[in-house]
Amino acid sequence: MSDSAKPWTQPMPDAQFKLMRDILAAPSPVGLEAAMTYGVLKPHFESFAPKSWHLHQFKGNAGVVLDTHPGRDDMFKVMLIGHADKIRMQVRSIGEDGKIWINTDSFLPTVLIGHEVKLFSEDPDAPGSYRCIEGGTVEALGAIHFSDPAQRDGSKGLKKEQIYLDLQIHGENKKQQVLNLGVRPGDSIIFDRPIRPGFSPNTFYGAYLDNGLGCFVAAEVARLIAEAGGTQNVRVLFAIASYEEIGRFGSRVMAGEMKPDALIGVDVNHDYVAAPGIGDKRMQPLEMGKGFTMAVALLPVNSSTALSPRPRKSRTFRCSAILSVWIRVPMAWQAYWRLSTVPLPRLVSPSVICTPSQKPVIPRTCWRLFTPSPIPCKPWMPYLTCSVNSWITTRA
Repeated sequence: MSDSAKPWTQPMPDAQFKLMRDILAAPSPVGLEAAMTYGVLKPHFESFAPKSWHLHQFKGNAGVVLDTHPGRDDMFKVMLIGHADKIRMQVRSIGEDGKIWINTDSFLPTVLIGHEVKLFSEDPDAPGSYRCIEGGTVEALGAIHFSDPAQRDGSKGLKKEQIYLDLQIHGENKKQQVLNLGVRPGDSIIFDRPIRPGFSPNTFYGAYLDNGLGCFVAAEVARLIAEAGGTQNVRVLFAIASYEEIGRFGSRVMAGEMKPDALIGVDVNHDYVAAPGIGDKRMQPLEMGKGFTMAVALLPVNSSTALSPRPRKSRTFRCSAILSVWIRVPMAWQAYWRLSTVPLPRLVSPSVICTPSQKPVIPRTCWRLFTPSPIPCKPWMPYLTCSVNSWITTRA
């Protein structure tokens, strides 16, 4: 790729932005991902997929896989995967005064106050069906008139146990009113923050780019390949996983069932230059608007640990290995269809992170699946075509 060819700097067409917005707006907290996978992505896949392609569905989770060559296990298989589930809050208990006390889970308590949210509960009039309750806000402290001096000057923060959901319940028997809505401990709560165009050109803001954005990229790559006539020598699996945020369970099922030879995960990343409290910590120089990052690894696989490294042994052994390439996009417009035109990095080292706009960045520590030490690489590595066999002999 030449220095002048930077497709991630081009504005996104309106139709593409609408599709991305629809995917990200689908309510899909952990365990209820079908709103995105079945409600938005499945119809989208079916609108362009050739008749020879097949859409796999799974029992016990809402994941889907669009398969370009169903049944062709003799072909080299590449899985491109995003995950549909969103981090969420959960109902912990219901107070006599109608307050719905919640667990903040993956959120910082201090960033939740005042946000409008959606609550998902079983419909008491249709058992087995879920419905969305809108109009609630996350609260904790109340008016400044009731706060002590330490809270007013910011020296005293919030505890997660103080956070509750306010549905503006009033009148008699407030707790029973909430129970009559079908709200129960364990119900999921997510932000009501659909994406919107931002103030600066070619930007947007909103919640849950992680990881509707990756699902959008996978869907657009699938559409472009379908419009180009499909693939001849490679079987491509466009996968949308569930349960990622609580242990990557959906992707483990898909990898174990479909057995890809190479796996490309698409997710979001952080802007380490502008993020509060990060820019001065000498992190990787990742910045919004300057393209995506890549992390590359070989993941040995055995029958008992679907995507876990095999323990080292004092002998030579033969194992199945998946080439794993994670493409992460610092929060911006960059993640869209032209991402599919960038070739995979060459398999040179087990752990490399590169950005297309600057020299490769070698982190001192990587994810648990990657080698935890820096490994030299060359500036041209991200632009070479990948070539790897599905069976690799590994020496301990």
